[in-house]
Amino acid sequence: MSPSAELLGARRKAVALIVILAFSLIGVALLTRVLGLGEGFSIALFFTAVLLMVPLIRTLERLEDASGCVSSAGRRYGRRMLVASVFYAAALIGAIWLSKVGTYPTPVYVAIALAPSLPVIAMVWAMARLLFEETDEYLRSRHIHHALIATGFVLVISTVWGFLEQFNVAPHVAAYWIFPAWAFGLGASQCVAAVQP
Repeated sequence: MSPSAELLGARRKAVALIVILAFSLIGVALLTRVLGLGEGFSIALFFTAVLLMVPLIRTLERLEDASGCVSSAGRRYGRRMLVASVFYAAALIGAIWLSKVGTYPTPVYVAIALAPSLPVIAMVWAMARLLFEETDEYLRSRHIHHALIATGFVLVISTVWGFLEQFNVAPHVAAYWIFPAWAFGLGASQCVAAVQP
């Protein structure tokens, strides 16, 4: 297969997986809300949808290989983020479950509440390591570019939502949603760049 055909095939597969992942996550949320599915079933559906990230990351790695924009620092970053994401999902699900099945002393509640933040800290560390470990100036500038887009995205969304909330037009959203919103902006920016010709 020619390099351009391989690149085109990898782009199409990446776009398809991104669309499937997005619709899977939205579908799980809608099914949970509309059908009133039990918590255990909803968590299982959510975790199954998150597993789609594995073939997506592998496809994006193949896309990087085909385009020639690949580095060992980028590979390490992708693997670190995948591991941290799995731990985040497990810690979040575990914290929600533990908070509903029992009553604990305050220090235990604090530990339960902080558990999902540890993988987020690992993700921030992985992003910082990427910028330190990346030796290719072009690739480092691309990573910084994507991070700036994500930062702009989360600043705009949080500001607009904050004003809507202040004037009782939108419901309150907990502050811990800021990092997932930033990560969504980062992922969207990276995916758009990856699939562009």
